[in-house]
Amino acid sequence: MALQNWVKRHKLSMFVTLTLEEAVIVCAIDEEAKAQDSLLDGCYLLETNVPVDLMDAKTVDERYRDLQKVERNFRTVKTAACIGVARPVD
Repeated sequence: MALQNWVKRHKLSMFVTLTLEEAVIVCAIDEEAKAQDSLLDGCYLLETNVPVDLMDAKTVDERYRDLQKVERNFRTVKTAACIGVARPVD
């Protein structure tokens, strides 16, 4: 069970299978599934319920990146507050 959790945690479960045979860990790689998975390397998908006539793909991407900045800054503020330091945030 720990082996399967490790594979899932490292996002390899689509093409890697680890099994324990006696005292040996056996790694099986599905090369076809690995090749399919690699087609999406560097790609990401954003889904929204905003109609395309109200917001194009570029704007959706920009708003998502803005949200990431807000969340990162909020995390910085929370961390600073926990250690008793106040500083300006970008």
